[in-house]
Amino acid sequence: MGLLLMDKSISIAIYCWLFIIAAFSYATYNRNLIWQNDGSLWRDVMKKSSDKARGHNNLGTAIENERMDEAIQEYKIAIRLKPDFSEAHNNLGKAYYEHGGPLDEIIQEYKTALRLDPAFPEAHSNLGNAYYAQGSVMDALHEYKTALKLNSNFAGAYINLGVVYKDMDLLNEAIHEYKKALRLRPDLALVYRSFGDVYYIQGHLHEAIGQYKTALKIDPNMVAAYNNLGVTYETLGQMDNAIQQYKKALALKPDYSDARKNLDSLYQKMGAAEDGRGK
Repeated sequence: MGLLLMDKSISIAIYCWLFIIAAFSYATYNRNLIWQNDGSLWRDVMKKSSDKARGHNNLGTAIENERMDEAIQEYKIAIRLKPDFSEAHNNLGKAYYEHGGPLDEIIQEYKTALRLDPAFPEAHSNLGNAYYAQGSVMDALHEYKTALKLNSNFAGAYINLGVVYKDMDLLNEAIHEYKKALRLRPDLALVYRSFGDVYYIQGHLHEAIGQYKTALKIDPNMVAAYNNLGVTYETLGQMDNAIQQYKKALALKPDYSDARKNLDSLYQKMGAAEDGRGK
């Protein structure tokens, strides 16, 4: 009888432990579902504290790559809850910029962010991008340089500065800025694509191809690198390779107008049938 009672006690203990483990596993499973990405995590946070500006801002950041319209609304909610939230103003300006919004509104959001926090390097760099898109080149240069004074390890600002120098035909200065970015971020595909653009302008076509290929190894979804690689191949007379690269760009982004124009133009040069274009 003593053994039977001991076995029964052990069985009860085991069942209790199994129940606890199962309950914990279910809770962990649910938490993993919630935390499977940043968007799910911050949505869960918002259910519990929807009146927190930072939560709305972070949710916007987490979802902006997939759902930009929704991200913009989250940034607006964050600003309504906390009007002096400089990061949310900067993020809203950036979202408008990437969404193709009016430059005046974009610039206003960046300026508001900087009025609230003048030592905000990312906002200075973003304002530089908006100025450059507006055609205010010197204002853009000023903002990039200000960003770098505030943060000398800001690789993106070095790239932006290099792009402006490249477009001003100051190629040596552009290369100098790209090298600074590369020392900070050797894994940044945009640096290699930018190098490729400069080498193409200089006529160093094979070097440009190498840079574009390096960029695409790091980021296989960089449509501009495929397009520019196609342009370089076309310049070398390698039409089949050029077509292949344009098609890769369009497979990733069917509405990418540069690649579409380049592909159609190349087919016309090759005398392709009208219904064969882009296929």
